[in-house]
Amino acid sequence: MSARHARFIILSTLLLGVAGAARVHDRLSASARDIRGATFADRVADYATLRGHVLEQLARSDPRADLSDAASRNALASALRNARQRSHSGEVFGNDDIERILQIVRADLSRRDPLDYEALLAEVPVTPPAQVNEFYPEGAPLATVPPLLLAQLPSLPPSLQYRFLGDALILLDVDTNLIVDFIPDALTRRT
Repeated sequence: MSARHARFIILSTLLLGVAGAARVHDRLSASARDIRGATFADRVADYATLRGHVLEQLARSDPRADLSDAASRNALASALRNARQRSHSGEVFGNDDIERILQIVRADLSRRDPLDYEALLAEVPVTPPAQVNEFYPEGAPLATVPPLLLAQLPSLPPSLQYRFLGDALILLDVDTNLIVDFIPDALTRRT
């Protein structure tokens, strides 16, 4: 996202509020798909910017809001879901980056000892397919991404984490437990 787009989001968010931010996000997402050269890092930054604006709006409406409080996290989740109501799979990962990230994941996992791979899969919740803007399944374990694999993946801001869910690699908003984006078929269960 260009600095001009970021300023536009800020101004629009301030003028229109969170509901207006959803409309702005949708227009920018549609135009971003047409702009060549946007990288995964750019799209992650776009999400972080939108998230920051939503947090600012929530702080204005409730100055006591604190993300250590469940009610504040729920309010943030609701506002983010509203602002990203038309988001879809691949919006943050991006088509070009999906292939690159899948290559990294599959290459790492193929080098693993079968017992190590099975131990990793044992942590991963078997669920219906991941969906953007849905919550990580309540009570399901948070399957960790192995450190050596994590070191090869593009870095993320502290508010996002890579996780495995079902057969997907997901981007998880850690404060809200929302699935920001996902790549299906990242894991293969061996039979």
